[in-house]
Amino acid sequence: MTSTRREWKGVPLDRVDEWQRVFSLCEGEGRLREPCPSCGKPELHRFYLVGRRLDPPTHGGRYVARGGLWEWCANCHVYEHSSALVPATWQPALVVDEDSLTAEPEAIQQAIEAASDDFTE
Repeated sequence: MTSTRREWKGVPLDRVDEWQRVFSLCEGEGRLREPCPSCGKPELHRFYLVGRRLDPPTHGGRYVARGGLWEWCANCHVYEHSSALVPATWQPALVVDEDSLTAEPEAIQQAIEAASDDFTE
């Protein structure tokens, strides 16, 4: 796990449209195959924190909760954070300490790195 805190920055204004297009291609995936619109590396991630469940689900069952959304590049540390509808396809395989969450995805990236370390030992 990384002990040095990364410097996170918002999506550059000239990349916002492409950023949103790339993330819209695969709504429920945690790791995207597309290259980052900011740096070109295939290091894009998404994480939903499920908040209030929707009863009944909305948009024909497509969304099941309201919650938080983080989208970021693990290479260049560009990110966005917002409130969002959580898609029914979201299946988080990652355990994140919710008390450590902030608008920046640092705690989530650290959890990814810790999980990767567990698989390589």
